[in-house]
Amino acid sequence: MDRSPRRTLIITLPPQLLGGVASKARLFADHLTDLGHDVTFSYYAAHRIDPGINATFARALVGGRPIVKSSRRSNGMREEAIGCWSPELECTYTSVSSRWRELISSHDRVVAIGGSPIIANPAARLGVPHILWYADDLRGDREARRRAMSWPRRIFNSIVIEPALRRQQRCVFDKTTLMLGVSEYSAARLRAHDGVRHDAVGRLPIPVDSEFFQPPQEIELTGKIGFAGRIGDARKNPALLIEALMSLKRHIPNAKLCIAGPRDSDVEAMIKARGLENDVELLGVLEREDLRNFYQGLDAFVISSEREGLAIVGLEALASGVPVVSTRCGGPEDYVKDGVTGYLADFDPEEIAARLTEIMASVVRRKLFAEACRQTVEQNFSMQVFSETLDRAWSRVWDESVGSL
Repeated sequence: MDRSPRRTLIITLPPQLLGGVASKARLFADHLTDLGHDVTFSYYAAHRIDPGINATFARALVGGRPIVKSSRRSNGMREEAIGCWSPELECTYTSVSSRWRELISSHDRVVAIGGSPIIANPAARLGVPHILWYADDLRGDREARRRAMSWPRRIFNSIVIEPALRRQQRCVFDKTTLMLGVSEYSAARLRAHDGVRHDAVGRLPIPVDSEFFQPPQEIELTGKIGFAGRIGDARKNPALLIEALMSLKRHIPNAKLCIAGPRDSDVEAMIKARGLENDVELLGVLEREDLRNFYQGLDAFVISSEREGLAIVGLEALASGVPVVSTRCGGPEDYVKDGVTGYLADFDPEEIAARLTEIMASVVRRKLFAEACRQTVEQNFSMQVFSETLDRAWSRVWDESVGSL
């Protein structure tokens, strides 16, 4: 009987890109490694991060070719960055190349992890059984990027790039064995597409490390609300967040907003223009220990996004005993329950401020929120729930337990 480890390929986005996809891909890879899988972590090489790997139009004219950069992580896991032809077209990142063919054919199991379904296109095109773990459909994933384009780029995008990407998404819909959204919102987005097999769409919630993220020993009101993530990303709706702070300060004059994540000059200019320099703390990217301390120092956490697949930062806040006030933006509706773990609000700064005021008005009420927040995470977003849900999904695709070797 063959007892050799399963060779499992993970296809994902570049790990240098901050955000939820990178976090969940690392978590998935580490989980499989712990179960004894021999994991290869592979991703397309984003041109703005690693320009030497891809063959641009200009480089191709002088004989340049895409290359593959191989390395090993500290835990021994193989990592491969896959170059492509003509990265200017974007759709070529997730097109089938000879290297993707070699990688996929040399592995026993394939899992694709991305923001949208197109990350699974190489596996779908080759017709191999695979699992997709995604956050939104193509339209939702690219909406903010499309708005930020110059008008010439937008025209090129609508005529050339997006039709190609939609064809890739259609292939994934038709050929992916099992498509797992990170939330009920994510699953509903795919089921709404014509021709999508509803029985091929499910949900795999992202777990949060509730042993690491813990409430403080003593809960006190600090006057601080928090945000964590890429504040410069238009999808995060930073203007709404800043306006909500201004409204909140009319009720709680000592309120402060603490922002953890990459700094952004446009957002800093917005803060300065509103005279809030002394009311906003820009903390930059925090190490994990500092991120835990960040959550523990908050009265409430705010998600002001236009759209979210799940928002893992909201779950980290709940695990830290911090209630969440979120816009009705999709994924957070899985865990933000009105009056229990926080509040859902419309895209209205006054309503967000009113909800924050309710949370911050009483330390007794704040403690009740903390208990419910922890309970929600432990019951619905624990590593055990993730592991059991993944095992059921894995057995549907390959008729085996994810831990069987």
